[in-house]
Amino acid sequence: MPTSRIEACSDGVPAIVITVMVLGIDLLAAAVAHYVLQQTILRGQPAEAPLARARGRDLKGTVSQACSVAGIAAAAVRRTRLDGWIWVAQAFFVGVAVMWLVPDRRIERALVEEPQARA
Repeated sequence: MPTSRIEACSDGVPAIVITVMVLGIDLLAAAVAHYVLQQTILRGQPAEAPLARARGRDLKGTVSQACSVAGIAAAAVRRTRLDGWIWVAQAFFVGVAVMWLVPDRRIERALVEEPQARA
């Protein structure tokens, strides 16, 4: 094997690891920002407001934060076979992205149901 291929591989693997770790920190930062925004909005609402009821436990937000942290941890693992852990980390990050592609209909449902409840 030519040394140029070994050099390219040794340069590429850390670059991928760093990219995945930064991506994970970005996803975590977005999840935390989403949580802070929700809390700020809900503080200005009464406890029985439709928005507060629609939010519920916010399982999606909690799971996305946990998956982001798990992905960052998997990307940071130092093993002799690092490539396996990169795939685990990427699976967590892709899972978070796919999870947020699915629309959350809770707020929309609550806003539609509220006028009907008043009638």
